[in-house]
Amino acid sequence: MEIMDSSAAMAADRFSNTVGTVTASVEALSFRLPVHVGDVLKTVSKVVYTGHTSMVIKVDIYRYDRGLGDPELCNSAHFIFVAMDADRKPTPVPALEVTTDADKQACEIAKTVREQSLKIKSLE
Repeated sequence: MEIMDSSAAMAADRFSNTVGTVTASVEALSFRLPVHVGDVLKTVSKVVYTGHTSMVIKVDIYRYDRGLGDPELCNSAHFIFVAMDADRKPTPVPALEVTTDADKQACEIAKTVREQSLKIKSLE
């Protein structure tokens, strides 16, 4: 999970082009396959939804069993990040350009994930 958070942070920082970002929540974390010592990992992180100051980043982790063979999807999650300014206050992020059907579907899923996250937070 630490690797996923680091990968998501890099995508969030690069997309937002701000002083920094912070992890607000991790949603829909799915462990599909175990990762073993010696496996080679590939991370794929992509901003799939933006709000005013927040971003949803989809992170997939693929493993190459002991560094051999084809990659297998082993973990995936949606991370919600907030962009910060120099005073550590939330700051606006650029609008996400959604052009392909796959991007539109990922954006809709991420929007639902974000809405569910906000509902859960409102219960606290």
